[in-house]
Amino acid sequence: MRRSLSWDGMRLALAVWCVLAGGLLFASAPASATEPVAPAIQNLSATEITDETATLEAQINPENSETAYEVVIANPCGGPPDCILSSGKIPATTAREYVRIELASKKLNLEPNTTYEYWVVAKNTDAQKAEVHNTFTTLKIPTIDSESVGGVIEHDAILEAKINPEGQDVYYQFQIVKNPSEFLPEMACPAEHSAELCLGSPATAGALPIGFLLAGPGDETVGLDLERERGITLQPETTYHYRVIVVSSPLTEDTITWKGPPAYGADQTFTTEAPRTTGLGLLTSDSFSGGSGNFSPQSPTLVKPKTPAQVRAAKLAKTLKLCRKDHKKSKRTKCERAARKKYGPQKTKHKQK
Repeated sequence: MRRSLSWDGMRLALAVWCVLAGGLLFASAPASATEPVAPAIQNLSATEITDETATLEAQINPENSETAYEVVIANPCGGPPDCILSSGKIPATTAREYVRIELASKKLNLEPNTTYEYWVVAKNTDAQKAEVHNTFTTLKIPTIDSESVGGVIEHDAILEAKINPEGQDVYYQFQIVKNPSEFLPEMACPAEHSAELCLGSPATAGALPIGFLLAGPGDETVGLDLERERGITLQPETTYHYRVIVVSSPLTEDTITWKGPPAYGADQTFTTEAPRTTGLGLLTSDSFSGGSGNFSPQSPTLVKPKTPAQVRAAKLAKTLKLCRKDHKKSKRTKCERAARKKYGPQKTKHKQK
């Protein structure tokens, strides 16, 4: 009996010793460290692309290590550091850093219909590096595919054009003069280029109100009836020169600043009909004077009620003001786009007589 107890005690002592020894070994072993992870670059893209600019966007996850990053474009630039569009540091965190660069502010002079390469480089304090490349292609310059005139009578005509906005929001304007040397070199509108007054505004000498087209993939037909829509009365048996100017422009500006080179239509002409006769003789009109060679925008003796186009222009002006008052930049663009789509100049289609 005594021998049996002694053997049991030895087994118990050995078991206790093994447990204690294992604990000491575990406590003295070094803790395994987490291996550093390279930063992650996600959702690299180019948005708001036009014929001369774009906005670059990306998300950078530092993966819980302090990370430095650079956004680089290959061309056009004079070499580093001009090629570096943006740089910065992200603290050690698991949250993503959102990077956004508007190239319009960088004055890079991008060319239309040209592909550019850009990339983002991110490197953490453990020398772990990530690099992602991408490209974007600027849009073509808006084009004027055709110009025409219809409904020509003694005192009226309908000017039409087919415009390809090439995927951009564009402004357009018909210009009409008696002498082609008096064509205006650029778009013109009254009231110090105030955007809401330029759209559907009263005509200025040599230029009709400015119209607006939303971005589209193909031709859009625009037209304007001079007398019925604008109250402009032409002279009989008179030859007029006309053309169209088209230019892209951002939606969010309070004043219209023309962007990029305008597209000019060709010099076109038409001649109004001769005065009509009655049993009492000729019916003539002096309401279209143009003493300097330009057309007079509106008859000085004729007072007309507001046309549907003028009513729409007034509603557009009011809505645009509310967009600027009630919305910040991101939502203001959508508001203005919807306003112009609802109240902007309507497209008219007329068969040539």
